[in-house]
Amino acid sequence: MLAIKARSVMSKKGIASSEDRHDFYAMGKYSWRDANAPESAYVRRDGSRNPEAMEDKYDKKNFNETVRFINALSLAYSLTGERRYAQKSAELIRTWFLDPATRMNPNFRHAAIQPGVNDGGYGGIIEGVVLIEMLDYVALLDGSAALSKSEEDQLKKWFGSLSEWLVNSDFGRSESRMKNNHGTWYRAQVAAFSLYSGNPERARSVMASSPDLLTQQFAKDGSLPLELKRADGEMYSVYGLRAWITLARLSEGLGESHSLWRVEREGQPILKKGLLNLGARYVKPASSTSGDGRAKIDPYAVQVFRLGAEQYRSSDISAALVSIADQLPPTDRRARLLGPVPQPSRN
Repeated sequence: MLAIKARSVMSKKGIASSEDRHDFYAMGKYSWRDANAPESAYVRRDGSRNPEAMEDKYDKKNFNETVRFINALSLAYSLTGERRYAQKSAELIRTWFLDPATRMNPNFRHAAIQPGVNDGGYGGIIEGVVLIEMLDYVALLDGSAALSKSEEDQLKKWFGSLSEWLVNSDFGRSESRMKNNHGTWYRAQVAAFSLYSGNPERARSVMASSPDLLTQQFAKDGSLPLELKRADGEMYSVYGLRAWITLARLSEGLGESHSLWRVEREGQPILKKGLLNLGARYVKPASSTSGDGRAKIDPYAVQVFRLGAEQYRSSDISAALVSIADQLPPTDRRARLLGPVPQPSRN
């Protein structure tokens, strides 16, 4: 990783309709050329990923790989104390977010384009989700001096500008009204980026609508109907629940009155019910299952159940966590970071 070349939005071969190469430019991953009419507009095929979206014409591949490298290098520094890892991570951060010659403009206006149909869709805001976790890894660089105080301030300003665009742009307002995982991840991005950039009031404002959305999204049995109806319903169930777990963690820093962990329906926390519903599909026969009678495991389920088990200290959730980890390959990195299983509360 130390030998990799820093990439930026300037690296792509294509350019958005804005004609500003600093604008993030990406094709929607479910957009496909119509084989029967190759010159016509692209069509959307839910659940079918088009490898064209990862071509060097667009920013998506470089963006995702840059974020993964920043995370890995920051973690390597945290574990080893070797500044060369921190310095490389800082180089990647500097190139993608800070250097005026190479920095990305803080918006996703030209993400999720559908060629022949539009030059960007508000659903492309979902591309920014990976930046929420990245900020946790950036925090691991504290004490390394790999980023100067001025550069840290610039990075916070960049994320402040992105959160402002999310709140005030037409695209952001449209995404905020989505009733599925997009609406949840939108709130998580605004909250995370606002808190990082020093604007807790903006985070509280967007968090205020979250309990109502939480109640709307989860059915009484704890399932996520809008995610289950997708072409890959099991994956989107994990993705949707992961969005809520992320938002709940962000709510912890805003005071007890904002805690999403405690929002209840019929005397039980809604998120706990969601975990139990999903867990049941992994440990018991389900209607949509793999050959062994259990739902196919999404590796991110380890992360979701780990955080849920730590919060609720429920024996059922802890059991689901163990079952999920046992079904994943031993080499899966998210399983390898499992650690001790949180034990149920004796209170």
